[in-house]
Amino acid sequence: MMQNASLPTGGEDLRMAALEDPALLRQFAAGVAGQGYRRAACTALRRAAWLQPRDSDIQVQLGQVLLADRNFSEARDAFRAALALAPQHAGAWRGLGTALLALDEVAAAEAAFRHGFATGATEHLPPAGAGPHIGLLVLVSVRDINLVTAPLLDPARFAVTALYVEYADRALALPPHQRVLNAIADADSGAAALARAEQWLTRTSAPVINRPEAVRRCGRAALAETCGDVPGLVVPRTLKLSLAQAGHAALPFPYILRAAGCHAGRACHLIRSAADLRVARGAAWRDGAFAIAFHDTKSPDGYYRKYRVMLIDGDLYPVHLVHGQDWKVHGFSAPTPDARQMAEEAAFLTDMHAILGPARIQALKALPARFGLDYLGVDFALGPRNTLILFEANPAMTLLPPRACDAPPARLAAIGAAREAARRLLARRS
Repeated sequence: MMQNASLPTGGEDLRMAALEDPALLRQFAAGVAGQGYRRAACTALRRAAWLQPRDSDIQVQLGQVLLADRNFSEARDAFRAALALAPQHAGAWRGLGTALLALDEVAAAEAAFRHGFATGATEHLPPAGAGPHIGLLVLVSVRDINLVTAPLLDPARFAVTALYVEYADRALALPPHQRVLNAIADADSGAAALARAEQWLTRTSAPVINRPEAVRRCGRAALAETCGDVPGLVVPRTLKLSLAQAGHAALPFPYILRAAGCHAGRACHLIRSAADLRVARGAAWRDGAFAIAFHDTKSPDGYYRKYRVMLIDGDLYPVHLVHGQDWKVHGFSAPTPDARQMAEEAAFLTDMHAILGPARIQALKALPARFGLDYLGVDFALGPRNTLILFEANPAMTLLPPRACDAPPARLAAIGAAREAARRLLARRS
């Protein structure tokens, strides 16, 4: 494992020395976590903690990696271990609050956040290199509803300050900045945070990327109103349901029932009958749910296909085409593509216009103006008669690079191109 790290070269002796150096282990963990190898990062950080058991920052770093991996129980334990060593560690309290909130321990999370933000609700990410650097203010929520910004915030270009909108003191001045990025990206679970972000934006004249009012247009139930009349775009009928309504048939079978605010296939069920509804009802629907009409997009070869295109500053950037034999297709869980599927994806990524055709391309090009967003992603399938069946459109879609060992080269290159476009957007918007 360690041989794949970005550590200095120099033979087996140096690699063995790295296993005894907590600083190098932490450096290794930061590098591989950013590439998606979170288990390797956790292994390195646990080794570092064993070597340096009184260092609370190691436990905080471990907790942050576990949060990114959605391992909330172990993240909670790591942050608590950090606080046992450093009871006033603001980062540990903030991380603990995030983990507790994800575990539905709302009162305990609130108490943790009060500790974590007692001395202020900003975090500064130091820039790299000599500069000059662009001052970027990033508005974020304490809830798990933010765009993952790490791939976009090149420290050689930006001096970043994150502001947690729920806990920032309105009596204080905004930190210096030249641009603002609203990273609060979930319209369905982030209404309160988006409202707070709007209040903060009244206090700045700097250019804003992804204004909160535009993010609201991405709510699942709002998609039909936002873009349902775009020629060539099919937006499935969607109903917002309360907690009580989610337990009863909402649309003709089959339909999709998914918890509000959940992504990546979590708490998402295909309801073919009342029996399926009873099974789905056992999930937690804290923020209600959505009933979505099901369009069966299975191809004659037995596979479902999900296409993703990023719309960045008005331009289109294809980033993946994934195949699956189950209706719920996601990039992170799809099986390893075979040679034919890799070739099909490469053709889409290198010549999207030829694969989709003019009518579908025009439908995609119409979306940035409809949403009013500078950065968003769309997931869709190909429908009949040159149509696109829209699964979702929102600014929460991240450009985290996939692990090189798991992703075809064409996908790695496509994600890299979209990521660089997003960085250019942040640097030049004026």
